[in-house]
Amino acid sequence: MTKISRLVSILLLACLVTGCVSTKKRYERAMAHEQADEIVQAAEAYIEVLRSDRGYEDAAGRLHATGSRALAFLWDTAADLESTGAFELAITELDRMASIHDGAGDVGVQLDLPSDFADRRLFYLEAAVDTAMRTADDAAAAGNLEEALSVLSRIRTRYDVPESRQSALDHQLGSVLMNLARADMDLGRFKSGYDTALRALEILDPYDDEFEEGARALAAEALEQGIRGLALVPFVPSDVWRRAASDDLTSDVNDAIAFGEMGRQSEFIAILDPGQTRRVARAMGLGGNPLRRADFRELGEQVGADYVLGGELTGFTRNERVRRNRTRDARTRGRGGVDTTYTWQQIDITIEGTLAYRVYDLVTGDFVLEGSIEGDARERVERGTYPGNWQSLDLTGSEQALFDPEEWARQERVLAIQLSDQLAERLMRRVDDGLVRLID
Repeated sequence: MTKISRLVSILLLACLVTGCVSTKKRYERAMAHEQADEIVQAAEAYIEVLRSDRGYEDAAGRLHATGSRALAFLWDTAADLESTGAFELAITELDRMASIHDGAGDVGVQLDLPSDFADRRLFYLEAAVDTAMRTADDAAAAGNLEEALSVLSRIRTRYDVPESRQSALDHQLGSVLMNLARADMDLGRFKSGYDTALRALEILDPYDDEFEEGARALAAEALEQGIRGLALVPFVPSDVWRRAASDDLTSDVNDAIAFGEMGRQSEFIAILDPGQTRRVARAMGLGGNPLRRADFRELGEQVGADYVLGGELTGFTRNERVRRNRTRDARTRGRGGVDTTYTWQQIDITIEGTLAYRVYDLVTGDFVLEGSIEGDARERVERGTYPGNWQSLDLTGSEQALFDPEEWARQERVLAIQLSDQLAERLMRRVDDGLVRLID
């Protein structure tokens, strides 16, 4: 026998010994429970023994004996709990019976449940739902809607509610949620009221009745009362931005902010007509310098905004890094063409931009949100250089694109759009999240 074979044999023997010791300990624990007349725990422990080793000593026989007694004990316990009205605890006992019954069956031991087990459990479940609904009614009548919500939500999520009780439970829970939504709206918390009304609508939607219509109408009312108008003033380029970036990029960023949909998530933030906002800004002579507090206020009042977003395009950089250089053979056009070469380059282009933003609240007269946003765009391009007129070279279409100024401009345009979209998305997501927190 080789050293490896001996090592494998030793490891296998160790595993077998360890397994036997583990099973033996389980068996001893099961016996201890049985001797202490803890028959439920004993039955559960014998199941674990047999899961480890189906043929271990007399565990199967012990499970059959203790399991039958355990089922009878749990059945009687459930009946006692029923007499006190503790139906959820009674269900727990029946579920433990089912677990022992199923576990024993998995290891080859047949135990029998009472013939009316399913009917008894259904009765307990219906009674538990009825009890929860009465408890919730009492809590709601006392003005404790949160407690009513907790009771009904727990019973609905914990159990598979019987069909005979599902509609009544759903409608009571929906009613509690709608009352909570109205309470939030009375306090001016329209976003919370809207979210709670949507929860009610989700529960009541399958019924397509007047209660479902009421939840839908309540959500619409909360949204209508809570929606806030946001005016978007074009961002002003700083001197740093003007020197480094094109006018087209400035327009791209402002258009992406004003007309793009990225980053906008909340129904409670309504973007006011960007065209109208721009016309008012031009009429006020805005655009050359960052807005003052008075400018924010006046513009917001003229367009009927709750909030005004504006700021400055603060920084822009463009960097190129040549990754590869290759000399390629070529030939000039015409009958007297001569052999020559041009340089092929693979270049990584990176542009980066930053902006600073402020959101003015027309109710408080304060800037409620302020910050900065950074963005970048990257593109790997191929380009060619030639000391003479590249159009004199006899090139294929793909080779001509290496020198074509229009293709270079297209590549730069792609980068500009990527940067504009990223800045706009990050800005609007930040503003949207911040305003939603303020609204509620």
